[in-house]
Amino acid sequence: MPKKINRVPGVEKRGDKWRARAFFDGKETTRTFSSQDEAIRWKREQERALERGEWIDPRLSSITFKEWSESWLKAKTNIVPQTRRGYVSRLRCQLLPEFGERKLTSITNNDISQWIARSIDAGIGLVVIRRAHSVLRQIFGAAVLDGRLNRNPAVGVPLPRVSKREKRALSASELFLLARSCEGYEVLVKFAGTTGLRWGELAALQCKDFNIK
Repeated sequence: MPKKINRVPGVEKRGDKWRARAFFDGKETTRTFSSQDEAIRWKREQERALERGEWIDPRLSSITFKEWSESWLKAKTNIVPQTRRGYVSRLRCQLLPEFGERKLTSITNNDISQWIARSIDAGIGLVVIRRAHSVLRQIFGAAVLDGRLNRNPAVGVPLPRVSKREKRALSASELFLLARSCEGYEVLVKFAGTTGLRWGELAALQCKDFNIK
């Protein structure tokens, strides 16, 4: 049987494996495969991605979702503590259990769509799902800007619609019943219910704002 030779420069036999080499910005990236055809295919994929301007350094893209989300959150210095707590909660409860140990580049648009479907089936609130997806989209968006991904897989995912319930005001009897059940705050509840003031407006009231004449 004739000896199999290298058909493509940058693809070479190493023992019983085949090594392919790709270059970007003066840096070499290598991958090892069990067959020559696989090595050639990978090298050509890298070259095509390089020509399209879509090449991603594997050293950047090999990070897990958990590792990148921690780095992303640490860099979010322009948010208030309450917003940060919300991000932490959505990561811990919804996102990390699903995607935490996955490679960042392995998560697809379809993976995210299936996660949303499973969450709905599990009875998780639609608002909770939408907010978790918003965080997910931000995390992937930052990965694109950082050169770790070519595109954001969370973009274009169909989201569940949240139906808006019509608001209903309490009747006078319902308001007084509510006030009686709020021991120590009965006057405050009646005042809020009969004036329509919001909590921020109530909390800002001072004695000089009242005219009891």
